[in-house]
Amino acid sequence: MPDVMRWRNQDSYPVVSPPCQTTLLYEIGDLIFQSLNGQIYPASAQTDQGSLLRNQALFACRFLGVAAQRSEIGEILPIRVNTRGNHEFIIAAVAVELVLGTRVGAVENAAGAALLDQTVTDVAADNLSIGRVQARALVGDTSVLVRIVSEVMDGGLDPGTCESSSSV
Repeated sequence: MPDVMRWRNQDSYPVVSPPCQTTLLYEIGDLIFQSLNGQIYPASAQTDQGSLLRNQALFACRFLGVAAQRSEIGEILPIRVNTRGNHEFIIAAVAVELVLGTRVGAVENAAGAALLDQTVTDVAADNLSIGRVQARALVGDTSVLVRIVSEVMDGGLDPGTCESSSSV
């Protein structure tokens, strides 16, 4: 997906990441997670955990924030990552109205093999959530305003306690 500045308002509390992986493209607006070794990755780089719920739970546990800078394949530069603030994301099909405070999390691609980098969906539990709806989304809407919360920077979970079948 092309670069899309998803930040809309509120303090973004940006952090500067370690150098990006040279084999990956990081685009503005990508959901970013931090691995156990402290490296950052876009959502689609997370190893498939075998089910949507396990993928969402692991991602939420390691959620750093939203990329505010781009890093091309081959570059080894750090990027700025927003860890808070309101961001407007693509929303997977809205089947019911999403009211204020509805939890949202990462969503898988159609094949169920990887998370999407810039798309969210409503989730049922805090352990799957990366943020909450800040402006209601009606059936048929294609975007949603979300207040993100970085689990890495603001959460209470130790990323080392996240269940995973691999290190990334």
